[in-house]
Amino acid sequence: RRRNARSRLGVLDIHVSTPDGLDVDVEVQVLRDEAMPERALFYCTNMYQEHIKRGDDFAVLSGIQVINISVLGYNHFQDDRPHHTFMLQETTQHITLTDVLRIDFLELSKVPKINKGNILNDLQAWILFFNATTEDKELLEMLKSYNEPLKKAVLRFEELTADEKIRAAAFQREREILAEKSRLYTAKKEGHMQGIQQGIQQGIQQGLALSAKKLLENGFSAEKTAELLGLSPEQMANLKQ
Repeated sequence: RRRNARSRLGVLDIHVSTPDGLDVDVEVQVLRDEAMPERALFYCTNMYQEHIKRGDDFAVLSGIQVINISVLGYNHFQDDRPHHTFMLQETTQHITLTDVLRIDFLELSKVPKINKGNILNDLQAWILFFNATTEDKELLEMLKSYNEPLKKAVLRFEELTADEKIRAAAFQREREILAEKSRLYTAKKEGHMQGIQQGIQQGIQQGLALSAKKLLENGFSAEKTAELLGLSPEQMANLKQ
C-alpha cells in the first residue's frame, strides 16, 4: 500500500507500507546531495518512531522494520559497487544489533556491463531498466524475458512513453533537471574563481605587508615606505594591523 508520494525537482519520494509491518521509503535523487546519508537516516528513524505513541509499550514495535532506499543518479561512494546496505552493527565484531533499521543506496550511474547479452542478477537487471530509454529496444525486450516483475515494469514504461502528454511532461522535467545541473555547475565554477581571486588578493596583501615590514626595519619612514610601495596612508595603516 502506497502511503504517500512526493515529487520535487530531481526528487521522487514514495512511502510504502506492507501488511506484515514493513515500511519502505523509496527516494529517487537525480541531483547531487552531499547530505544524502543524513537525509536517509532522518527518514528511516522518523518512520520507525511513527509506530509508537506516548504511553505505548515498546512491545508495539515488535515485528516492525523500516527501510530507506535511496536511488541516486550520481556516484556517492568511491567504488564500483552500485549497491550499499547499512544496518546497526557493533564496530569490532560487526554483530548486528537489530535489523529494524536499514538504509540502502543504489547508484544508477554505475551501469553494469552485459556479457554476451546475459544479465547476471536481479540488481543488474533493475539498474539497466532504470537507465533505459525508449531507444533501447533490444535491451527492453531482453528485460521483458528476464522475469515477470520486470516484464510488467517494461510494459508499463512502454505504455506511459506512448502517451504524448506524459512524454511531453517527462521531457519538460528532464529539461528542468538539466537546467538545474547547469546552474549548480556555474555557481560552483564561479565560487571556485572567486576563491582564486580572493587567494590572489590575500597573497598580494601579505607580500606588501612583508615588504613594508622589511623597509621599516631598515630605517625607512612610513611615508617613504608608502611612496616606494605605492600605498595610501589608509593602506599603510591596514598593513600595520
